Amino acid sequence: MSYGDIMRIEATVSDIRGAALLEMCQQLGLSRSQVVDEAITLLVMLAQEARSGRRLVSQGRSKKDLPREIRTPILAQVEWLAQRQTIDASDEMIQKIVDLVNSSPAPAEALKKLMLAGADE
Repeated sequence: MSYGDIMRIEATVSDIRGAALLEMCQQLGLSRSQVVDEAITLLVMLAQEARSGRRLVSQGRSKKDLPREIRTPILAQVEWLAQRQTIDASDEMIQKIVDLVNSSPAPAEALKKLMLAGADE
């Protein structure tokens, strides 16, 4: 497939995202295909940047505005995959980890109460 070829894509999105897409198309006078094509292009560019260790940041117009990092599940996964490392552990070390996990003490009553209090909210 060359760059000039066309691929038809069908996607299922939430009603909220679909409405946002239609609103953007209407506001900008663009087709859905144009918006989706640019969104894919942008995601591919951002993934390439994440692979090289860069982050996406939004900066306001004022110098007082602090930059905000923009994260998505896909970009986080790309970044994580780019930094994979192998852990070399002996069978004895793995068994020690299993034993430690299995022998961990039960949660204290205060912790149980705290966790149950948060469940009511």
